[in-house]
Amino acid sequence: MVKSFGMERIAIILFGGEGKRFSSTLPKQFVKMGDHPLCYYASKVLEDSPYIDKIIAVSEFSSITKLSNILYLDYHFKKVKGVIPGGSTRQESVEKALDYLKANDTSPESLILIQDGDRPNITQQLIEHNIETASTFGAAVTAIPASDSLLYAEQDEAGSYLQRDKVYCAQTPQTFRFDWIYKAHKAAKTRGKVATDDASLLPLVNKTAHIVAGSSNNIKITSPIDMDIFLKGLEHVA
Repeated sequence: MVKSFGMERIAIILFGGEGKRFSSTLPKQFVKMGDHPLCYYASKVLEDSPYIDKIIAVSEFSSITKLSNILYLDYHFKKVKGVIPGGSTRQESVEKALDYLKANDTSPESLILIQDGDRPNITQQLIEHNIETASTFGAAVTAIPASDSLLYAEQDEAGSYLQRDKVYCAQTPQTFRFDWIYKAHKAAKTRGKVATDDASLLPLVNKTAHIVAGSSNNIKITSPIDMDIFLKGLEHVA
């Protein structure tokens, strides 16, 4: 892929969450998993990617200093160009990162890859496919086909079932033209739209994302069970 003039490939990596589910007094991103804290793994893959030019890390205000010390001093990640405070929700944190990029004159056609910091198994292939797809179509969402039957329910009563072969489970990374995702988040704020997934906001600005095939290994660390699965994967690699 050849970059056009003014276009950058920028990763926003979101760190948040508490360590309560891990019986830890530390925020989740600082819990040690194997030889490194959780915040290391996705950051390292993005740092090493030839498809990423720079990284903006987003964290709770109280964790900024600790996260900065880990990324800059412990691991010397050179692509990390900012560690900034987020908001009270994931959606607000992404918007703050987009505002930061806007204030720093990011080109409208630059590609913004958004990654959850608690998905440590991001791969170089996923990054490459996201960037290539967003470069061609404007937006990419990593997703895997649903493997279970899915139904709609209200008040604990089963309703209609969804057509499984047309249902996907969204993951990160998700990648967008900067102008698309910036306008989508601003439209969501204006309309009071709440979402836990960035690609779901695109219809607000009449845009859609193309699917990039994800992986069942691309797990999100939310509980001790997830941590055990991740650690067993590290043992297998070793």
